[in-house]
Amino acid sequence: MGKRIFMTLTAGCLLILPLFAQNDFVMIINKNIQETSINRSSAESIFLGKKSRWTDGTKIVPVTLKEGELHESFIREIVKKSTNAYMNYWRKMIFTGKGVMPVSFDNEKDLIEYVGRTDGAIGYVSSGTNLQESDGVKPIQVTE
Repeated sequence: MGKRIFMTLTAGCLLILPLFAQNDFVMIINKNIQETSINRSSAESIFLGKKSRWTDGTKIVPVTLKEGELHESFIREIVKKSTNAYMNYWRKMIFTGKGVMPVSFDNEKDLIEYVGRTDGAIGYVSSGTNLQESDGVKPIQVTE
């Protein structure tokens, strides 16, 4: 009986553990952008096409991955939508002529290269990614 309770409690803890996990991603920006931090609300607005300019007037270019666990985590944490709801949101925005979906890439390497060579670009990579100064990107702190 005691072993069964232990196994049940262990399984329950393993199921809720991801709810308390830290972000799997780091947001990155083109090195020429002056901002050093961004609040979650502004980040959400950027990736929903509602905020289009940095404080210096530079056009914001949001960049995402096309799919995968990292993409799902980012959309869930920052945009507060499922990936399906996010895609439906952008389909509606495009159909009604109210926006252009963010540029997206199959892998982090291509995403980093694009952000590094594109003024105003912002994206995300895995938290363990080793960013080099030569990449032309820098991390940006996400605040509440």
